[in-house]
Amino acid sequence: MTLKACSMIKKQKTKKPSTKKTDPDEARFKWDNGDYARDQTLRFILPWQFLFMCKLTGVTPDEVLDRFTNDLGQESWKRRENDAVRQALVDYFVLCGYGQKWYTEAEIRQMFKELDAIGSLWPDNGGIKLIHRHALWKEKYQNFWFKKWFRKLRRKP
Repeated sequence: MTLKACSMIKKQKTKKPSTKKTDPDEARFKWDNGDYARDQTLRFILPWQFLFMCKLTGVTPDEVLDRFTNDLGQESWKRRENDAVRQALVDYFVLCGYGQKWYTEAEIRQMFKELDAIGSLWPDNGGIKLIHRHALWKEKYQNFWFKKWFRKLRRKP
């Protein structure tokens, strides 16, 4: 015996298979692997002085490194209202000479200003729908930002 669906029931639309990547471990960019993979397990020897300070102040090394990378990257969702910390980290990055083989100090500072502008737009009191929209926009804008700077002449004037 075969049963047929009642005509009063709303017909289910068949969804097209998504072309978006759903695996969070999958690389977002061609270069997003190896040394530049987003999800990494790093193993290195922490200086005793750093561990002493962490233990004495009751903060784990993981917390310090996580906050350091989020503040330096001008991240939005873990953003603290302390511009001085983010500025000090930009100064640290510049003083270490990172990237100055390809970009001037002014260009590197401009990169951080642009990242800060993107990061400052986090919708604090937004609902889940707004946060989702923001995340999609942020991903697209970050891609634009990266390509803009990567394609720029990669040498000092």
